[in-house]
Amino acid sequence: MIKKKAKIFIFTLVFLFGIVSIAEAYFLLGTKWGSSSVTYRRDASMNWVDTCTAAGNSWSSDVTMKENSASKYVIYKISDSAKQWSGETNISTAYGITTSATTKINSYVMSNYTWTQKQSVIAHEMGHSLGLADNNGYLLFEKPEYICLMIGYDYWRNKLGVYTPKTDDRAGVNYLY
Repeated sequence: MIKKKAKIFIFTLVFLFGIVSIAEAYFLLGTKWGSSSVTYRRDASMNWVDTCTAAGNSWSSDVTMKENSASKYVIYKISDSAKQWSGETNISTAYGITTSATTKINSYVMSNYTWTQKQSVIAHEMGHSLGLADNNGYLLFEKPEYICLMIGYDYWRNKLGVYTPKTDDRAGVNYLY
């Protein structure tokens, strides 16, 4: 009886670990915009025009992301020493479709960031607005194919030199749109 239970247990482990693999490394939030043409607008506080434009353009081969003063996706800048994050995106949805989004960029945390590192943060947050979740697969598995813009930590994106969407990020957006 014990032998039979041991065999079943071992078979179950082999079966589970044998079939569990990450078919797609990207992670989704469960929402997306109703169109692959997505617009954003900068609040008056967000004066990093070129940085926002470059971040939006970095997604342009997968979706069209352009600035539009009537957009329901607003990006604004705060300077809050009490917050430890560089960016935060909040999304409103209805039936799996994004109806509006806001991105807060914390310039206090980013005060020593290079222009490219700031672009990375904004592009990362735009990725959330498009429906991508943080993806820390590289930190778990250390496989080069898991290096992506949606790594949830600025430190790692900067260390790995990730400032624009990578293959995995594009695969996630292409799946959604």
